[in-house]
Amino acid sequence: MTDERATTQSNENGECRLVGVTLKHDHVTRVKESNIPEGVKYDNHIKKPNGDVEFRDPMCFAVGAKQSRDTTVTSIPSWESSSTEHATRLWKQFSDHGELNPGGFLPSSSSSSSSHPPSGGAAVHGEAVSRPGTKIAAAVANKVRVPAGEKRTLVFVLSWDVPVARFALGTAYYRRYTRFYGRTGTCAGALARDAMVHYRDWDRMIQDWQHPIASSPDLPDWYKMALLNEVYYVADGGSMWTDGRADGHPEGDSPATIEREGYMGQFAYLEGQEYLMYNTYDVHFYASFALIQLWPHLELGLQRDIAAATMMDHVEEWDLISTGKMAPRKVKGAVPHDMGNPGEHPWTMVNSYNIQDISRWKDLPSKFVLQVYRDYVITGDDTFLRDMWPVVVEALEKLSTFDTDGDGIVDNEGFPDQTYDTWSATGCSSYCGGLYVASLQAACAIAEHLGQPDEANKYRLAYQKGQETLDAKLWTGKYYRYDCSASSHRESIMADQLAGHWYSHACGLGGIVPKDKAISALKTVYEYNVLKFGDGGMGAVNGMRPNGKVDTTCLQSSEVWTGTSYAVAAAMLQDGLMEEGFSTARGIVDGTYSKFGYMFQTPEAWDVRGNYRAYAYMRPLAIWAMHWAMNKDKTSKREGCCY
Repeated sequence: MTDERATTQSNENGECRLVGVTLKHDHVTRVKESNIPEGVKYDNHIKKPNGDVEFRDPMCFAVGAKQSRDTTVTSIPSWESSSTEHATRLWKQFSDHGELNPGGFLPSSSSSSSSHPPSGGAAVHGEAVSRPGTKIAAAVANKVRVPAGEKRTLVFVLSWDVPVARFALGTAYYRRYTRFYGRTGTCAGALARDAMVHYRDWDRMIQDWQHPIASSPDLPDWYKMALLNEVYYVADGGSMWTDGRADGHPEGDSPATIEREGYMGQFAYLEGQEYLMYNTYDVHFYASFALIQLWPHLELGLQRDIAAATMMDHVEEWDLISTGKMAPRKVKGAVPHDMGNPGEHPWTMVNSYNIQDISRWKDLPSKFVLQVYRDYVITGDDTFLRDMWPVVVEALEKLSTFDTDGDGIVDNEGFPDQTYDTWSATGCSSYCGGLYVASLQAACAIAEHLGQPDEANKYRLAYQKGQETLDAKLWTGKYYRYDCSASSHRESIMADQLAGHWYSHACGLGGIVPKDKAISALKTVYEYNVLKFGDGGMGAVNGMRPNGKVDTTCLQSSEVWTGTSYAVAAAMLQDGLMEEGFSTARGIVDGTYSKFGYMFQTPEAWDVRGNYRAYAYMRPLAIWAMHWAMNKDKTSKREGCCY
């Protein structure tokens, strides 16, 4: 866990110049009840609600500088950054000589405490005891002589070793990197040294990985930039990558913890930096195209966690925010909304969402089935598919109970029972209905592959019935209406109306509606939801009325969802609407990186004025669905079709 920085010093003067740069890092204020060494090495204190320290997990930091033939690296392993005297003395040393001398500061046991470290650089990781109420720091300086007209580069590194991730209820996991660096919490120096030695190789490997995309003459530059930059969220989304329990408890029943071939630990990332739920599944449905293409083993492990949670049954009930009624936290057979939150115990206490009764959502089971099959198509992992099959059957069996009129389509219940959780739907709806039909199609393909003809025939017949109902109840002649309710928004044009059709195509199953109707619906979305919203360059608004006015039924119907727009763009590309697809996505990219300045914190949504909701969000990773739409025929391991 490191952060490398290189600073290039240019000398455009006519004479040689001596240049020095220093880096310092503060550590925590010493807690009064602790007598442990602080400075570069200290404990990470997890406190009980009453303020008592309950856990002291190891943690250490290091700062370093890379020494070369032309540079001089010096350091002060420990000094009081809260002391005016120490700060003044350090600055005078550095400003006078461009070097640091540890004499007269705090005593340290660091092997790098000499003012001139051994060849190769210094990774400062000494220990010192701070006085109560004070802060200590470490500092490193790098000095170089720059001849006239030349440049020199100085390399610094900040590293940290925090081997244990502990959640608020006390459960703890080792982080994945500890498999390679150990679990003592004293390896910041080793991490820093590795960074100084290998940073150029790491940089080259990243460039090699990006090169096929970055150098493609067939892709617009704005798209390539956004495709690569949006991956930031995989690391910056409150992400957690584990390597086993650190609190003495057994791993539990999750099949994701079994060290099978390709085992990569458990992975979790937050829905958003404001919405603190791990692996929020209705949103991951869109974002998962990044994980499955870039880190497939992490995606398969995440799916195994979801499968295990689907079979959990939490009997306790809690209040629903929307109604004040009581509902079970988790019902067996219901696909979870999320894998928990940092304030409890992720992977065990699942479903942190209590706005609606999550066990009655109509999109989650379909999304599970579709992602399972999509992941198999991309990886060709038969073991994964066979392991998931019983859960697929269970999820669809429970979901089918919501077909209250027997027409072959699940019925929304008049409350927001899907990812658009303020936008109610009733009866057959284009979003949940389409996802259900597509999930039946995928289940048929899975059963066929696993050699279960009776199950395959059951799902084939159900798929065909649902397909007919979807078309009969929702097709308007131009697009698929929002739902079958008597509400004012039943005729609304939903940007995401072909979500099921999009995923069916992504799975290589050919779609769930006739191609001509799909193209008509997507062109209608482009004409209304994209071009008639704002200046026509803001992405696709979620809901638009047939009269060209925005659907203002609720907050979400009147918003642009950045990830949904990327998904709609992917659907357009899959059906050959290249200009419309790239134009739709361009609106999101321009809004994120130019108009509104949301780069590296891409929000879930914005309104017609560009005001955001839920910044730094998971769903915009759906831009990788566009990449899959253009490359799936080249890279998928399996192809399927279902009648």
